[in-house]
Amino acid sequence: MQLSNDRADCEAKSLSSRKTQSTSLKWIEYPNEADRRVALSKLVGVEDRIFIEVEGQARVYALADEDLERTTSEKTSAVHFLRIPVTASMKQALKAGAQMMVGCDHKGYPMHVETLPHETLASLVKDLD
Repeated sequence: MQLSNDRADCEAKSLSSRKTQSTSLKWIEYPNEADRRVALSKLVGVEDRIFIEVEGQARVYALADEDLERTTSEKTSAVHFLRIPVTASMKQALKAGAQMMVGCDHKGYPMHVETLPHETLASLVKDLD
């Protein structure tokens, strides 16, 4: 899934799905190095504000960079490894046809995809089996 705004392109690529979690890579790309430095300083903590929300369920935030810390007090990293726990009730709701929202509620990068394409959602549900 590619996400973009007028200043940056962000990509979240699914690396794997397990029955109880989804693992993804979040990549923030600014082609211009000077722009990237400024932007990453404004996005400190963005990796902790990525979430999924299954229709009728509580929002679940990603667990980021469990292998090593990639953010400092001055800037975030352009690459983060995310793991999002998927509860049994979320899985059941998705199998029953619930929609899933994906988003970020960081003040520097508010973004929500409220309706996932059918093919994307179907693939995720299949991966959770």
